[in-house]
Amino acid sequence: MKQEIYNLQGEKIGEAELRPEVFELKADHDLMYRVAVIMAGNKRRATAHTKVRSEVRGGGRKPWKQKGTGNARTGSIRNPIFRGGGIIFGPRNTANYTRKINKKQRRKAFLMGLSSKAADKELRVMDNWSLDKPNSKKVAAFMEKIKVKGKSALLVSGRKDVNLKRSLKNVGKANYRMAADLNTLDLLNNKYLFLDKESVEFYNRKYSTKAGPKPKIRKDAKDIKGKKHK
Repeated sequence: MKQEIYNLQGEKIGEAELRPEVFELKADHDLMYRVAVIMAGNKRRATAHTKVRSEVRGGGRKPWKQKGTGNARTGSIRNPIFRGGGIIFGPRNTANYTRKINKKQRRKAFLMGLSSKAADKELRVMDNWSLDKPNSKKVAAFMEKIKVKGKSALLVSGRKDVNLKRSLKNVGKANYRMAADLNTLDLLNNKYLFLDKESVEFYNRKYSTKAGPKPKIRKDAKDIKGKKHK
C-alpha cells in the first residue's frame, strides 16, 4: 500500500510504503469500542467525595432521651436521616475505575484504528516537520492548504519535537503526540492523522509480521562429555 508524502508547504513529494499487516486490517468496531471505553475509564479520577456519618461534624451526645418524648429513638444527629448527617452510598474518592485490557486486544484495536484512518483517507504522511522554532502560522497555513483546517487533527512525530508541540498551542483542534505514545483513544478522538516518515517506519518495524524461520543453532565440535561427534 502506498501513501503520498507531503512537505510542510502542502506539496506532494513522493510516496511511503504502508505495510498491510499494520495499515490494511479489517476493522472490528465492537473491539475498538470496548478498548476505547476501558481506556477512557482508566483515565478517570475519583474527585467527587461525600462524608459518611463518622466524618460529619457534631453528634457528640444523644439528641433526646430514649423514651418518653414520642420521637423515634436515635443516638446521634450524624444519622443520615437528619439534615447535616452523613451520606449513605455517596461517591468516595477511594473509588477505582481502572480495568485491565488484554495486551493482544489493545494491540489489535490500535492497528485497526490506523487501518481505519488509511481506509477512510484520513491519514496523511509528512516528510518531516522541519520547524527550527515554534511557528503556529506556518502549521495553520499548511492545514488550510490541504483542507483540514477547522477539523480535529492529530500530528505525530517519531521523536520528541518541542517546536511542533508549541506551534499547536495557537492552532485550534490540533493535538500533538509522539509515535510511541499514540493509542486507540487518540485515533478515535481526532478525525485526521498526520504521521511523519519516521513514525511510519516505526510502526512498520514494530508491528510487522515479516519474521522468517528461526536460524538453526550450530552444534559445537564436542558434546557435553567432551567427546567428539562421529
